[in-house]
Amino acid sequence: MYTMGTLLRHGSEEQKANGCRRSPAANCGCRRSASPNFQRHRHSSLKTFARREGNDSYIVNGQKIWTSRAEYSDLMILLARTTPKTSQETHRRPVVFIVDMRAAKDNGLSISPIRTMMNHSTTEVFFTDMRVPAET
Repeated sequence: MYTMGTLLRHGSEEQKANGCRRSPAANCGCRRSASPNFQRHRHSSLKTFARREGNDSYIVNGQKIWTSRAEYSDLMILLARTTPKTSQETHRRPVVFIVDMRAAKDNGLSISPIRTMMNHSTTEVFFTDMRVPAET
């Protein structure tokens, strides 16, 4: 629900085919979320970091907060930096990853519910050495 618009508008043909193959009953996606202290329109404040490892994957570390429906979603659209904050290239836009949450749970992805007055299934999501395929 939350990821399909992004996927259909910006994804490659292969990404669209893989994402759309999921059953219509699948819980397709987390809503946008932010890094703690994220400043709108300031990519340099993004703290979640993805480090390239070889030709086939990235290792992601960081956290997102105010993520709706992460406990029930199959896919996540994740923005992460690929250059260190100390780099001269802090102006570079973040990289967008499509995360298969079923594969990532217990493999570097952990989800912690945030109890709020309204029921939006709000969570905080933590990434600890989570491996994401480079083609996503």
